[in-house]
Amino acid sequence: MEGVVPFVSYFTYTYHLSKIKIVELPDHYYIESINETNFHLLIDFLNNINNQTNTSYFDTFIFSDVTNIMSLIKNKILYIYCLKKKKSIYGFYFFKNTNTLYDHIEGSSIQLIASIINCSSLIIFYKGFINSLYTFKKINKEHKILLIDDINHNQFILNFWNQNNHSVFSNKSAYYLINYIYPPSPLLKERCFILI
Repeated sequence: MEGVVPFVSYFTYTYHLSKIKIVELPDHYYIESINETNFHLLIDFLNNINNQTNTSYFDTFIFSDVTNIMSLIKNKILYIYCLKKKKSIYGFYFFKNTNTLYDHIEGSSIQLIASIINCSSLIIFYKGFINSLYTFKKINKEHKILLIDDINHNQFILNFWNQNNHSVFSNKSAYYLINYIYPPSPLLKERCFILI
């Protein structure tokens, strides 16, 4: 329809997910899976970003109610991994189980819907992603397809991932607002964080 403008538009890239090898992180860095016992790490971090008036992270920052996020984690729809060094947080990776099966591939898909970098090293952030994906695959061997949304800090991951992996196909994706007009739409995809 003419006049219907996406809030933000981006591409989603699809890859065959072969065996993931763990990569060595620098000393004292590790991946921690977010669950009920450490959920506060995520909420404190998101609220801290959300409460900043000028943020170097994103211009637009949207996330759903915390009880909804916890429900998605409990029901194994959302998998969240945190890159840490001792007690400091250096990144988050948000994977969504799409529960999509493919006829020609015996397996389902996982989608990297968002990520947040909180360190100055892109390579450490990327290694954190690889180790998060490795951790996920270790307990979810049936996932054979990886989708990566080219939005927010996923762009940094895609830059490294595409050096050794080729997408099978890509789809144009977008978020739309219902009954709400936001004049600067569409927003810059790299400056927009949405977790719903």
